[in-house]
Amino acid sequence: MTTIPFEIEFVFRRRPTVVFARILESQDFGLVEGARLGGVPIAPVVTAPRALDADGQPRTDIFAFTLQSGGNVESFAPGVRVSLVIPG
Repeated sequence: MTTIPFEIEFVFRRRPTVVFARILESQDFGLVEGARLGGVPIAPVVTAPRALDADGQPRTDIFAFTLQSGGNVESFAPGVRVSLVIPG
């Protein structure tokens, strides 16, 4: 099992809910079935949204995760730290 810390940047509260989060300890990872973000199951697909820093440079530390269920969406808020848990 791999655990990676993230900090929530933004939550797109639609169907499906998409959580944008900043990785706190940079490392390579891939998602598989059964992965969870903050204890909530997520789709095994991760995207790197187009985000720019204050200098106009691409941010490579932001990832978008799609929640598979409503879960406890209220626990996801900007500034909250969560763990990405990848089984295996």
